[in-house]
This record gives sequence, structure tokens and C-alpha cells, in this order.
Amino acid sequence: MRPGPALGLVLALLVLVVSREAACGPKDGTTLVVPLRRTWSNIRREDFDSPDSTTRSVQSARSSTVKLHRPELESYLSATIQIGKPPQNFELIIDTGSSLAYVPCSWCKTCGAHMHPTRRYDPRKSETSRAVSCKSPKDCGCQSPLRCECLHRQCYYDVRYAEGSSSRGKIFSDTVGLAENATRGARGTFGCATRETGLIQGQKADGLLGMSRSALAMAGALGDEEFAVCPSKRGGVMAVGGNLTGLHGGGHCDVGTRVSQRRTKGRHVRKLQAVPLSGVRVGSGKAMAPGGSLTMVVDTGSTFTVMGPKVHAAVLASLSSQLGSKAKKIGPDYCFPGRRPNDFPSVELVFPSGGRLVLPPHSYLWSKRQGMTCVLFAKGKRQKEVHLGSIMSEGILIEFAGEELAFTKCNCDAIMASAAAAGR
Repeated sequence: MRPGPALGLVLALLVLVVSREAACGPKDGTTLVVPLRRTWSNIRREDFDSPDSTTRSVQSARSSTVKLHRPELESYLSATIQIGKPPQNFELIIDTGSSLAYVPCSWCKTCGAHMHPTRRYDPRKSETSRAVSCKSPKDCGCQSPLRCECLHRQCYYDVRYAEGSSSRGKIFSDTVGLAENATRGARGTFGCATRETGLIQGQKADGLLGMSRSALAMAGALGDEEFAVCPSKRGGVMAVGGNLTGLHGGGHCDVGTRVSQRRTKGRHVRKLQAVPLSGVRVGSGKAMAPGGSLTMVVDTGSTFTVMGPKVHAAVLASLSSQLGSKAKKIGPDYCFPGRRPNDFPSVELVFPSGGRLVLPPHSYLWSKRQGMTCVLFAKGKRQKEVHLGSIMSEGILIEFAGEELAFTKCNCDAIMASAAAAGR
């Protein structure tokens, strides 16, 4: 059973600026493999229709591995990140739809307990920590929706969300790394929260890790701007650095399903993990792209898949026609009374390259109650965008490499198990 929108993902934001000249990763062409954890949260993303809608949060290698876990009633993907010297560990949401990162400060009195109440960033305990100085807000590197202030020559960030929650704090620079591996020394700039309000206080993850294409994103600081994620119901795997195609080995991937597509060049999405999309096909219907070509943003920080209003309406209409049952709106959910998961058709994402990514019914359905099946499609505000959420990405190895994104059907847990067995 899938959770309803009341369990949508949190966007706890922080600024993360990568000093590329300081970045250091695997130098032997290998891939660092990191396990992901799957959890469910209750904070909603601001680009949905209303606060009641569901929200949103590499190369082949010798890597460290840690035990996967999935706390009860959680849905986001997370991994253990180290900050400082000696390192302080934090469990952070892996979010390819965000360029930002966030951890709570040790002196924050309004920050939530989160998954690990004692995991607070304390700059006094790190030999490499320093506050980011400034002469104006532009020096702080913030991008919308994050706001920056330069107070007493120190950088501060402030972000607020539509459902009423907020996070603000001071910006620090320190060394960062993945899990307990030896790949350390890269310097990243991030926000240290001194105040949290609203639903952000209740999220279980300690913070968020942005992995978009922005200069603020974390990938470069972790060792390489090329990386891959492979979500699963149990968690999945993230790989950073080296030859990404090496992840296809071991018989865990159906290489015949691999689809690659060059990135979108549009100004609005050039810093996002985005590719053009010719249309969305439901079952035996035609590929639909109301209003023209679409842009698909890979957004692992979002639980549901978010579609522009026209695309969302077209997909629901096609499902209603093929199922012989009209979608019923129950709160923020769209459900089909009297229909079971086996009654639903597959959904195809059609790319300009000619490739097609086929998504089975179980990837976009959840059961709200007996005799009622609901779709994991939320209606967004941006007309020509589709944000591919983490649930619909389950069982797909997504490679973020250079000017292309690639998608391959894989057994993500088996990839992680093989990497662990090989000591990567």
C-alpha cells in the first residue's frame, strides 16, 4: 500500500556551494557506491496546487557501503553524509530536484528532533569549519526560492514554503564526504539551521542534499559531477565517480531497456536534471503533450510525479476512458472506484531521441482503501513540465552523465548487494 499525499516529501533547504578546485574523488576511474534509505515524510512542496497537495526530497567504483534501512512510514531516499574534521554524520534526503543542502545547528532551539536528535552541526568541533563572509547578499550564492542576507559581513539564508514551514540560519564552509569512505577533503558551503518552523520540524531526515546541475549542488564536492541513482522500495543505491556503464554489469539490469536523451537547453531548466519529453502515453492511447513539447525534470526529492495541469488532465481522461471509470477527486487524491491495480495500463514516457521508458501500473498506483485505487500523479503549476518522482523511478537506474541522462530498468537492491560484496 502506498501512502497518500498527507505523507508527501519535505523540502528542507540549505545552501550548498561547491568549491570545484578543492573537490577530490576517486582518481582511479572507479565508482563510489552509496546505499540509499527509503523513508516517508509529511511536508509538502510549494509547486503543488494547494497546501493539501502531495509534495515533494558516477562512475563504477571501490566504495563504502552501509546497511540500508527504511524507517516506518517514510518515503524519501536518504544517505549518510559526513561534514567536518573529524567528520560529523548526517542522514540527508537525496534530492536531484534541488541545488540546496541543509543541516541543523547544534545551538538551534526550534529545530526538530529528526531521525537523530543529537546529530547537530557544531562548527566548534570541526578543524576545517569556517563561516562564509560577505560584502553583499550576492556573495552568499543563494538562488530563488532561497533568500540570502549579509549581516555583519556574515552570510545567512532564509527559505519559506507555501504550507507555512520555514528554515533559516547561517552559512558555513567545511569538508564533506560520503558515508565512512576515505574520499574526503572536498569543501562545500552549506546552511546551518538556527530556526525551523512548521512541518519541517517533524521530518525524520536530518536535512537535505541537493544534486541538481546548479553550481550550488553537492555532486562535485562529493567527487564527481557525474553520478547515478537507482531507487527501490527498500532504498536503492547511489554511485558517484568513474565509469557509470559499469553499473549495468552483473546481470542486474535489462540493458535492452536503456534509453538516453540529451539534456534540455531551456533557460528555466538548464540548472535542473532535465530532458525534453515528446509526450506521455497511457496504455494503447496516443502520446500526449498538450500545448507542445514537454520538459521532464528528474526529481528524487518528490514522492509523487508532478504534471502540468493540461498533461495531468489528459492522463486522467485517458485512464478514465480505458478503465471505463471516471476519476474521483478525494481531497488532493485522484482515485478510481471499483478498479484494482491489475486493471490499469502501463504508462510510457516518450523522448525525442525515439526512446521510450515503460512504467508498469504498480509504479504509479497506491490503494487508498478497499475498492479504491489512486494514482501517484499530482497536479503542478508549470504547464509544460513533468517532474518524475522517486516512486515512479523505482527499479530504474538513472545516470546523470555529461550532457545526457540515461534510464535503464534494473534490480537496484541487487546492484547494492553486489557492490557491498565486492567491498565497493
